[in-house]
Amino acid sequence: MDIVRNTTPAIAAAQQVTAQMHAHAGRPVLLLLSGGSWFAALDQVADTSWLNPTVTIGMLDERFSVDSAVNNFTQLMATKFYVQALASGVTSIDSRVQSDESHSRYAARLAAAWQHWRQAHPSGVVIVTLGMGTDGHTAGLFPNSLALASTDWVVADNVSADMNPCVQRATATAHFLQTEVTAAFVLITGERKCSVLHKVLKNTASVETLPACLWHTMSTVTVVTDCSESC
Repeated sequence: MDIVRNTTPAIAAAQQVTAQMHAHAGRPVLLLLSGGSWFAALDQVADTSWLNPTVTIGMLDERFSVDSAVNNFTQLMATKFYVQALASGVTSIDSRVQSDESHSRYAARLAAAWQHWRQAHPSGVVIVTLGMGTDGHTAGLFPNSLALASTDWVVADNVSADMNPCVQRATATAHFLQTEVTAAFVLITGERKCSVLHKVLKNTASVETLPACLWHTMSTVTVVTDCSESC
């Protein structure tokens, strides 16, 4: 795991993703995004020349909600980055909730879209962006989440309201992150998360209690943060 400490982490994270995308120029790429601070970071991407028809983008962690302020893909659509991506011929996996779609069918639709991409591009590259909560959750992997043990790629999960206000989710599983992801970029900002990051880097807790420890079992993970080394 690589740690990049920077006083402007959003810009640094955008640069890291840009460099990785250029490294795979010409190859099919599935870019799966987390929400939150990553939306602002993606709008810091200065070099968008890697946005082209070989790239497919979607959300790694979704909220099963028709509310435009809750559903991550709807929020992504409002970003400058997404507008530029569409103009460049990028394909997107629309994860807005469809009419009369159940929670389980919603998760199954997202899993099918990823699997279809993999079948079409067996040697393609999967790149993901991740965040981390103060409880150590990453993407939609909360402590004791169903997504930590499932061998599916996406699960319909329910998070208790005391953990997160977005209780119904469709999220990538630990299995998917460990077996399909080529490179992951984690963006962590704010003093409240520094002590949690320190625990994750020590890697002495179980994934069930501190899901972000999963990063240690993934292929290539780069953490971009404004936390100091002493935290």
